Amino acid sequence: MTVVQYIYINGYPSVGKLTVAKELQKLFPGSQVLDFNTMINMVPPTDPVDSPNYIANRTRVRSQFLDAAANLDYTQRLTWIFTDVHYADAAGQQGAKDYQKAAHTRGIQFWPVVLECETEENVLRLGDKEADWKATVGETAEGLRRIREEKRVYSFGAGDEEELRIDITEMMPDEAARRIFEHINKVGSGEQSQ
Repeated sequence: MTVVQYIYINGYPSVGKLTVAKELQKLFPGSQVLDFNTMINMVPPTDPVDSPNYIANRTRVRSQFLDAAANLDYTQRLTWIFTDVHYADAAGQQGAKDYQKAAHTRGIQFWPVVLECETEENVLRLGDKEADWKATVGETAEGLRRIREEKRVYSFGAGDEEELRIDITEMMPDEAARRIFEHINKVGSGEQSQ
């Protein structure tokens, strides 16, 4: 029987969340990836990304996706791998906790993952995606640097045994996915984490 769980991957824009999530999906039969870009494209781009109206719309869209994942017959049998960008501010904390709450409401395991990467490598990864980045968020490589200087990615905290933080600066996506997979299997089986 397949274990149903929610895996939540958080990190700065263009750090590699979706690429790692797709590799992780290969390791979890019966899993589905729901990425940040799919959700954010459902939010009307009429307001700045840090405006209360935008945040409210993003929360609404995220809630709709989480409700569908929890309530549709087909989706209830899936392990969901979510990717998102949540910062260590009130809106980011609430957004991250929405995923956790959705898992706990369903009575399934929640696995938060934070992907980290050195700033210049993150900017290099933005590379070809810069046109899309500008269209979606209205930013450039300099904007990404500014975000990284001004904002920290949300973390559930050092005391959360389920959370895994990985520096993927020099790591291939399949290697990062394997680390996440091994962490979930190790901690989920009751072994002591390192």
